Amino acid sequence: MNKQSDAPRKNSGVRAVTGKPGINRVGATWTGSRWVGGSHFAVVEFPRGSDGRRRKKKTARFKTVSEAEARRAEWLRLKKDGIETPPDKVTLADLMRRYSERQRKADPSPTTKAREAEFRARIDRYLGGMRAQSVRSI
Repeated sequence: MNKQSDAPRKNSGVRAVTGKPGINRVGATWTGSRWVGGSHFAVVEFPRGSDGRRRKKKTARFKTVSEAEARRAEWLRLKKDGIETPPDKVTLADLMRRYSERQRKADPSPTTKAREAEFRARIDRYLGGMRAQSVRSI
């Protein structure tokens, strides 16, 4: 049986940070007694989509664990609180436009553009002028 070498070795895979749920490390180096270096990122799981699939989002990479923890805490607060609407007269059409701009890829396909335009036309016709703050769940 071969004994593992204590020489530093690079790990390109993702490893969970011990004692820090939702925080992962990537690109660290094993020094024989602990992992050093690499970058850290957080993973937050959001409610399942309408198709029933799990939705996980990863943060950008950070140099320290505390930065990744801070971003994860911010995302968990946003998950709990939902979308904030400013106190002015924001309509559903404005809110939908902001949301689609934030979610859109850099270069959406023509089919995506067509479906988005069709959806906006239908929503704007019936609900677009309604104030977002006046909408309540049933």
